[in-house]
Amino acid sequence: MNPPLDLFSGVVPFVVAAEAGSIRGAAERLGVTPSAVTKAVQRLEQRLGVRLLMRTSRSVRPTDEGETILACYRDAVTRGLAAQDFASSAQRRPQGLLRASASRTLARELIAPALPKLFDRYPGLQLQITFIDRLVRFAKENVDVAVRIGELDDLDAKRWVLASTRWVTVASPAYLARSGAPRTPADLTDHACLRFLAPDGRPRDWTYGDALVRVQGSLLTDDGAALVAAAEAGAGLVQAMDFMVVRAIAEGRLVEVLEPFTTAGPPIQAVAAPGRHRSPRVRAFVAFLQETFERAGLTIA
Repeated sequence: MNPPLDLFSGVVPFVVAAEAGSIRGAAERLGVTPSAVTKAVQRLEQRLGVRLLMRTSRSVRPTDEGETILACYRDAVTRGLAAQDFASSAQRRPQGLLRASASRTLARELIAPALPKLFDRYPGLQLQITFIDRLVRFAKENVDVAVRIGELDDLDAKRWVLASTRWVTVASPAYLARSGAPRTPADLTDHACLRFLAPDGRPRDWTYGDALVRVQGSLLTDDGAALVAAAEAGAGLVQAMDFMVVRAIAEGRLVEVLEPFTTAGPPIQAVAAPGRHRSPRVRAFVAFLQETFERAGLTIA
């Protein structure tokens, strides 16, 4: 059977409305009126013979049938919008809404303080950025580009390595005056170690070369910035990536120890959703990140 000529008519408004959670949000994203979005979705529902969206005065959500159909259409719409972005704005200054995600540690230390430079350079660009430490699902969460620490499994995504990192072990001058400095990783058994709680719910072992050292201490948290702050206050030793403590070391608030055992850390990468890496907004944001990391003294090993 030959497919109908209007096979994808109304699909884009439906997918964008479902992911935005509102007709008005979809209209803003697509540059049309809310009435146009509503009518397009209604025509799609009539053609398919099922109710796709449950509507209230302020929001919409997919029906059970709508969820199934949304999963079928979502990737095609993502790639189609990316193609339209590229075709219509390849020679245009980046503008419009960019949806991004980045880890909280990178946000505090590097990205957020540099954002004025991004907006000065591209006054027409709007950035909606979520700071979370888990991996994002690009299509489901409608994210264009994510900035992450570590290796990533999504082989279809375009990625840029922004910087290399090192694991460094630090403590405050007050703590070292009180407890002394470890000379080898084996000496850590005699020290208060501030530990990071990994996403899998287990404390992260400290890394020295090919060896992992299981340390002990009275503080365990999933917030790396909190660990660094506690170390500055004299609570103990912490192992952190170099960019998290470089300023504190330069200002004398922290002192690096076990320097001969310093080890390469995970890479920092920008990752674009499939089909979105050619978008002028994404390219501009990645270039901004590359410059930001270079100014911070972070390089690619």
